[in-house]
Amino acid sequence: MSSSNEEPEPAPRAFHVQPSSPDASSSSPRSPRRPVPKPLPVRVRGRTGRAGQPKTRSGCHTCKARRVKCDEGKPFCQRCIRYGTACEGYAKKEPKPAKVATTRILLPKALFLQQLAKLSSPTPNIRIKSYARFSDPLAAQSFRMYLDETARQIHGAFKSSLWDRLIPQISEHVPFVRHAIIAIGSLQKSRSQQQKSPFSGDDYVQYQYALKQYDRSLRSMREAIAAGYHDLRKALIACLLVYCFEGILGNQASAIAHAESGLMLLYHWKHSKTMAKPWKLARTAWEEDYLEREITEAFTALDLQVLCFIDSRSQEIHRQTVQAESALLGTMSRFTDFAGAKEFWQHMINRNYHFSKSLQHYDLTAAHEEREGDSWEGEAKMTKDELLGSSTINGPVTVKQEQMQYRQQIHQWMEATSKIFTEIKAWGNQEEQVGAAILQMQAYTNDIMLAGAFFTSDIEYDVFHPEFTKMVELGEFIYPNLVGRPSANYLSLTSLRFHFDFGIVAALFLVASRCRFDTIRQRAIALLLSANYREGIWDALAVANIAVWLRSIEREDIGEDDFVREEKRAFLTAISIDLHRKKAVVSCSQRINGGLVTRSSSLTW
Repeated sequence: MSSSNEEPEPAPRAFHVQPSSPDASSSSPRSPRRPVPKPLPVRVRGRTGRAGQPKTRSGCHTCKARRVKCDEGKPFCQRCIRYGTACEGYAKKEPKPAKVATTRILLPKALFLQQLAKLSSPTPNIRIKSYARFSDPLAAQSFRMYLDETARQIHGAFKSSLWDRLIPQISEHVPFVRHAIIAIGSLQKSRSQQQKSPFSGDDYVQYQYALKQYDRSLRSMREAIAAGYHDLRKALIACLLVYCFEGILGNQASAIAHAESGLMLLYHWKHSKTMAKPWKLARTAWEEDYLEREITEAFTALDLQVLCFIDSRSQEIHRQTVQAESALLGTMSRFTDFAGAKEFWQHMINRNYHFSKSLQHYDLTAAHEEREGDSWEGEAKMTKDELLGSSTINGPVTVKQEQMQYRQQIHQWMEATSKIFTEIKAWGNQEEQVGAAILQMQAYTNDIMLAGAFFTSDIEYDVFHPEFTKMVELGEFIYPNLVGRPSANYLSLTSLRFHFDFGIVAALFLVASRCRFDTIRQRAIALLLSANYREGIWDALAVANIAVWLRSIEREDIGEDDFVREEKRAFLTAISIDLHRKKAVVSCSQRINGGLVTRSSSLTW
């Protein structure tokens, strides 16, 4: 249908008359040509109506009933008198009700709205409204804390618009997302000064408010589910926010449980896509269900956290993921820049850790039942068979060949990226240099972890002395840039710095626990102890204290520079850790006289 501004199309002609030829016209007498009168303009009289006048409700009752304009004469209107009818008078004006004190709805300050507008560039689906309101001052302060501090540093070295744009936009329309944001901001503010529980003063008020908002968020999620409201996109975002809240709080077990729930949702979604199309096409299938790339990338990082900690997913899921990621890597062309190298590496490291988990043989049901009897609420408990690298894998020759193939691909990736990383080191900005260093550190770590899965002696780790040295050098460059200095007055130098991404804490712990060259080992431990830093569920201070304990056991009764013999080397067999209360119970074993000697200890920090 044409709009009203367009010109009307000409009426189609029934036929077309071809002009006669000159010969034909000359053979017949020319008839006089009559002038064609111009058509007179036709004026179409539209429907006329009464001119609109502003409505009035102050006339007399009689004029209102007759629907005529009243002259509002007092005590009787002249229109009724001239008409010869009785004027029934006017309605009495009711006094305005007295103002009652009500809860004031707080609007964010103008500066805050400007920041919010900058963070919220419009997308096809969502736009943050400038009239966002909060029900109390703490809600406004906590939301601002999230935007000013949490969202700017939670992504770690690799920036993502997920935290500072997409999630705040969605909070405008989804109550449980808004309450979760407020809860995270309030919890972060309550940790502005590093204190041991219980909290006191303003920190305690913030902490209790954070728990209250978190509870409201969870209840809103349950209500949405009960009402039949199912949305994969919002469910995944809810999972990420819950994981962050539990991670900041220090409830690792709860954080892992929610992470696995979200990962299984995404796994089934991907599986449904691969049933209808090849995996190489499912790579971009997120566009069909309005899943932003930032969300899928966040779950790739989340997957790595779970894989390197407690993972109760079945071996079948791990094997299927290995096949899918391998097929996807086969479709990706050669990369020529840092972004391409990073994307390729994310799929490769994800594939490799799923491969390692698929080789572990332990009873998932028994491990779950053992964790049910935990004495600490919210603690994370791992046994020897669940800890990557703590048990030797005895698999068929084909498995060993697959492991060697994956290690070779890591070396090929490192060789292919060497030129890119060299150029970044020479001419790149600080952000690019830190990102490149993190990828290199992760590559060294993954290579050592793959090799260590088949080691039968801890002495075999000594071959990686050059890699351990390089990892510590990279860590000493990366760590100050990751931790940095607080960008607002909310956070002190000792407050918790929380990053969502899987960065370098696990890598430094590998050096601190497996490297027996003491100078390198102590440098790794010193880095971990230098800041209150946490990457998801990987807490630097916690793993540093575990590494200090392991080192103290191994170096009993030997000199400062003495070599740590095989029978002195200890490896972790169990961990029960409570980050919220800053304590852990750890166990390790040593191979002494052909047998295993187990030692345990309680740690606090």
